[in-house]
Amino acid sequence: MPLTIIGTGLGRTGTASLKIAIEQLGIGRCYHMKEVLADPEHIRFWVDVAEGRANFDRIFSDFSATVDFPACIYWRDLIDYYPEAKVILSIRDAENWFRSTQRTFLSPRCWESGLSGSFGDMCDATIGRFFDGDIHDHDHVIESFNKHVEQIKALVPPERLLIFEPTQGWQPLCEFLDRPIPDEPFPHANGEQDTRGFFEDTMMSTAGAEVGAFHQ
Repeated sequence: MPLTIIGTGLGRTGTASLKIAIEQLGIGRCYHMKEVLADPEHIRFWVDVAEGRANFDRIFSDFSATVDFPACIYWRDLIDYYPEAKVILSIRDAENWFRSTQRTFLSPRCWESGLSGSFGDMCDATIGRFFDGDIHDHDHVIESFNKHVEQIKALVPPERLLIFEPTQGWQPLCEFLDRPIPDEPFPHANGEQDTRGFFEDTMMSTAGAEVGAFHQ
């Protein structure tokens, strides 16, 4: 099925909450980094994308939307490949975003010390390459964030684009997607503690997989 929504916001801009919100609106399954971990084959898929061998039909065959890393890095390819899809750019204050990344997925514990094996290779080929391998330098990471936002604003037609902060709640999202506003509160998911736990679990599961493969 073709994607109908392409989330171009970087991780730690409310993408986990946005994923849940999109699914609650009945649009269909929304792809997120967690889907990569749920199916190890997708780790190889994204290495292929990074090396210029993208097969988006295969990656998104069971999904109607996508948000978060690693897909957001390849937003130019995606908006061309799915010309009818609407584009949601999730944003937040750049300084707050930087501090959050350094306490979660770009922290030394999660990155240099922990992301090994095939998942680590995929993260390095996608996220690491996006930041030119310089993931702790404040000015460089902030510049990468701002450049990403400004390029999307400049290149995506305004009628196709929603610039969205999850703190805005349901109204702008539902108006953009032409959906009724749910009675329930807008979801809030994947705080910093949840994200740290997610990557620490990933480190453990990756290490276990490597050990298992060694003994086979």
